[in-house]
Amino acid sequence: MSVARRVLLLTGLAVFLISVVIALARWGHNPPAYGWIVFSSDRSGVWQYYRMRPDGSKPQRLRTAPSVPMSAQSPNGEWVVFIVAQGSNADIYVRRTDGSERQRLTYAAEDDWSPSWSPDSQWIFFTSGRSGSQDIYRMRADGSAVQRLTDSPADDRDPVWQPPIWRPFYPVIGAAVGLLCIAAALGSLRP
Repeated sequence: MSVARRVLLLTGLAVFLISVVIALARWGHNPPAYGWIVFSSDRSGVWQYYRMRPDGSKPQRLRTAPSVPMSAQSPNGEWVVFIVAQGSNADIYVRRTDGSERQRLTYAAEDDWSPSWSPDSQWIFFTSGRSGSQDIYRMRADGSAVQRLTDSPADDRDPVWQPPIWRPFYPVIGAAVGLLCIAAALGSLRP
């Protein structure tokens, strides 16, 4: 094997290894789980969580939705976002993982629920009924800069992150069930 060919192969290997290191650093201590999309559905008459392959094949029921706690630890490991239901209203709170610094983030008259973190722990995506139908919103981790991302007559809910592109996916509940991707930075929809 010539020296030029060896240099080319070693350069290719180095580029590959650097790409892997960068990807692992970007994902932090929560590496992505490829191959499944998690969603909620009432297809059996009761809200349940399911998973399916990206092509829609192999749907599997995971568990009944009410038994799944609505809380999530931030990717940086410092915070937990969770729901507190008071009376007939649910709001979103955060607290440090050691239990300190509990802070209420939402105060809407309608329910705010199903929170999930952005990979950089700077944003929380959630479902809210404050617009009349259930839509997807985002806010900064301190509760500021609340922004509505969907505006659909159907119910858009349960945002979760789909690595590696880091855009939230969510089911659309209405006449037809579909899966949409929000361009989070722009607040636009793409089928």
